[in-house]
Amino acid sequence: KCASVLAGFVMAAARLDNGEQLPFQALFTPFNSHLMPVLTLGLIVLIASVISAAILGVGLGVAMTAMESKNTVILAIAALIMSLGGVLLGLAVLSVAHAPCLVCMLDTPPKQAFKLAIKALFVNWKAMTVYGLALFGLYLLAIIPAGLGLFILLPVTLVSTYTSFKDMFYNRKQN
Repeated sequence: KCASVLAGFVMAAARLDNGEQLPFQALFTPFNSHLMPVLTLGLIVLIASVISAAILGVGLGVAMTAMESKNTVILAIAALIMSLGGVLLGLAVLSVAHAPCLVCMLDTPPKQAFKLAIKALFVNWKAMTVYGLALFGLYLLAIIPAGLGLFILLPVTLVSTYTSFKDMFYNRKQN
């Protein structure tokens, strides 16, 4: 359902960008028009996250065993396994930024939307890295005044998600 809320806010930003009026119920459009595809997408992301977390867990178990036996080769292998799990988990989580928008705004099937969102992360890895680091810093600053900065930063993040979606995928819609 979180993906539906994100997609609703991004769809609302698109309507405002097109100069349209924005009734309050427009924020919940995905719940009416794309509920099953967004829930399917959520299930895909959940499965990918669980598999990634399992890989992380295996790596952690191997690392603990290697530390007990003081075997540095196995410890290095464990670090590689945990790195793989972490990268896969990061990709699954980051795909949530654009995959629901692909489903709701471009009527992309959930599995294809998940793949396209991950592909967009790889194609735009430099920009996404800078964006992620900037958001990390801004969120750290936003939580300092008892979290009150989040009231400003969350809407900014949602609009920037729409902007990045538009930059990465809008041409696909026109073709």
